[in-house]
Amino acid sequence: MGGRVSFSESSNAEKRSALHISFLRQALEDKQTRYPLFSIMDFECADLNEERSQKIQNNILDLLKDKKVFQLLITSSKIAKELDNEELGVGRFYKKNDYIFQIE
Repeated sequence: MGGRVSFSESSNAEKRSALHISFLRQALEDKQTRYPLFSIMDFECADLNEERSQKIQNNILDLLKDKKVFQLLITSSKIAKELDNEELGVGRFYKKNDYIFQIE
């Protein structure tokens, strides 16, 4: 492809996640940094496999474990068990064909 390096969609999602977490962590550590203390990460769009998705989630948890006053939303059907709890999780898990809106 013309000498360009091409990455898979899942690798691109991992790189985007690292960039967003880096910005968020910088803003949490340096009050001069003008970046919102809020981020949304979508792991569904890249079709990350379960192991890779959960590893990224756990890495994020580890990087931010001592930080306060921020909000990070992660969308994933492959949520890491460490995040699936009352403290960090929001709402119930929706299985296949279990929709928020149902027509009866």
